[in-house]
Amino acid sequence: MRALLPWLLGFGLAVAASPAFAIDDLWQRYRWEIVGTIGGALILSLATGLWLSRRRLLQERARVAAQMRELHASHELLTKISSQVPGMIYQYLLRPDGSSSFPYASDTIRDIYAVSPQQARDDAALVFRRIHPDDLERVQAGIRRSAATLAPWLQEYRIQSPETGLRWCEDRAMPERQADGGTLWHGFVTDVTPRKLIEARLADAAAEKQRLLASLGEGVYGIDHQGICTFINPSALDMLGYAEDEVLGHDQHRLFHHHREDGSDYPTRECPISRTLADARPRYVDDWFIRRDGRGFPVSLLISPIEEDGVCTGAVVAFRDITERLRLEENLKALATTDALTGLPNRRHLLEQMERELARVRRHPERPAAVLMADLDHFKRVNDKYGHAAGDMVLRHFAATLREAARKSDLAGRLGGEEFVLLLPDTPIDKARLLAERLRETIETARVDTGNGRVRYTVSIGITAMTADDAAVDPALARADAALYRAKQGGRNRVEV
Repeated sequence: MRALLPWLLGFGLAVAASPAFAIDDLWQRYRWEIVGTIGGALILSLATGLWLSRRRLLQERARVAAQMRELHASHELLTKISSQVPGMIYQYLLRPDGSSSFPYASDTIRDIYAVSPQQARDDAALVFRRIHPDDLERVQAGIRRSAATLAPWLQEYRIQSPETGLRWCEDRAMPERQADGGTLWHGFVTDVTPRKLIEARLADAAAEKQRLLASLGEGVYGIDHQGICTFINPSALDMLGYAEDEVLGHDQHRLFHHHREDGSDYPTRECPISRTLADARPRYVDDWFIRRDGRGFPVSLLISPIEEDGVCTGAVVAFRDITERLRLEENLKALATTDALTGLPNRRHLLEQMERELARVRRHPERPAAVLMADLDHFKRVNDKYGHAAGDMVLRHFAATLREAARKSDLAGRLGGEEFVLLLPDTPIDKARLLAERLRETIETARVDTGNGRVRYTVSIGITAMTADDAAVDPALARADAALYRAKQGGRNRVEV
């Protein structure tokens, strides 16, 4: 038997190094040696094990390659958005040990901080060194508060570097807690140096205000202690759609600040401008103005009180249209919550919404929710036969079909790979099963034109109820997954509860 070992190992290595289809040739060549030896069974076991290991390695490589393609698609989308934005888009990560970095920063970080995206990705300290020493502690304290409370972060501070000189930046970011206890902010930075310079000139050189106001790109107007407009610059008139004589001498609140975004009345006492007139405190807030034609638009307001002998005699209001900024914030939010390939909510956002639904179920245990977990059958065969681009088209087709099958109150999301979840609030199991069967039948009869041929595919679905007895979302997902497994074991293209 010992004399056979070198031969056995050689044969086993030959099988492992050969493609799957060569095993038959090797069997024909060595079958008599195999059958004629006591170690024949060992040879077959060894060769089969090595071949299966090689097959699993190839499958894992394919899975990793698919994930990398999805990640690349997300990065390209973010790069396209950031290239159209005047400013810097970034992600800032503060780890539990106090270290930090910028996992993502658009290329405009060079213009603002005079560092490269790669340098910021390695260590955030290079960015913080650019912040003016008089502003650094205030900025760091604001970051700590935002990390502790998960409140949105808003700061204005100065940047000092040999390349750019002294600049003012406005920094806005939304934080989210990470699994390891760290905090990740999604935000953007804009250079507001022109506005800060103008504010300083207004404070130091009132005599030049008319000339400065006429040249501003932002809207600026002044009011007396009763809120009556005393001056207004051309940019403000352009944004509001009024002529100068229609504004001067009139109450600005009644003229273009009288309603909120939702159309409800805006009492004067709640207006931030009126509050500044009352307490002489400056304010920087987002609000809503109404144009002469009745159309509203979002604005960012900077309200600076005018004081004489300790008494507030009026205020200067600088404002700008922030419609584009809000659109960018919505895009950033979508990037953080949406699966790039299918457009459905991603795993993190889906689980957050399921937690909210579980809280509702606990308040109303008589109205449970249903959870459908779906998995595309033999999806790997689609990728192998038609290519990964065709596989992506099939995933998008299923996502669109799932979205169409869902009601307005339902939530469809992608867990990962070819696995999806449909959450049905306030839905009993029998109705959930009817919906699942309709979805299964729709997919069974569908054809997807991929360019490499028309693809047919099926889906298996597992269903469970989310009840008030569930301590968390995971038990409901585990039950749905078990039902899905039974559907797979039962022959696929099935619905199991």
